[in-house]
Amino acid sequence: MPFIDGLLKLMGLTTMMMIASIMLFFMLFFAYGLASGFTHDMQRAADAQARLHEAQDDYNYKLELVKEQTQRIDMYYAAKSSTSMSELEFRSWLGTIRALTEEFVARENNAIEAGRAYMKLLPPDSAEHERVLQNEATCREDIKKVIETYNGNVYIYNKQYGTKYGTISYFS
Repeated sequence: MPFIDGLLKLMGLTTMMMIASIMLFFMLFFAYGLASGFTHDMQRAADAQARLHEAQDDYNYKLELVKEQTQRIDMYYAAKSSTSMSELEFRSWLGTIRALTEEFVARENNAIEAGRAYMKLLPPDSAEHERVLQNEATCREDIKKVIETYNGNVYIYNKQYGTKYGTISYFS
């Protein structure tokens, strides 16, 4: 009987080892599932942060382009506004101002669109969201002012030279 007792002990020990191995396998499988889920969640958070940073960089870059164009327009107005011009010089100057104005409006609209894309990634109650929203309102006002200034100069040209040389169309 000692042989049977030894055999039974060996079978019991083998069964226990198999059960322990199966339990260890399931525990490792569960731990891997948790870890991979955690890693996946971390990756999604990192991706969201990267998209936010990319949208912010794009928005700030487009605002810088607006600033550059504003400086160009201001310099061009400053260079000619106090000098007297012939009809041909005035017409040419207005042509350049119109091109600068068109570029300014395009850049402002691009900045507004980039701001909207950026705002979608921001919490609606954040200070940054409010800042971008205020910037959009400022951009729209700036567009209006630049167009009004250009159209004011077109009005002066048309009043002074329009009947003799033809009118210039207003920016709409």
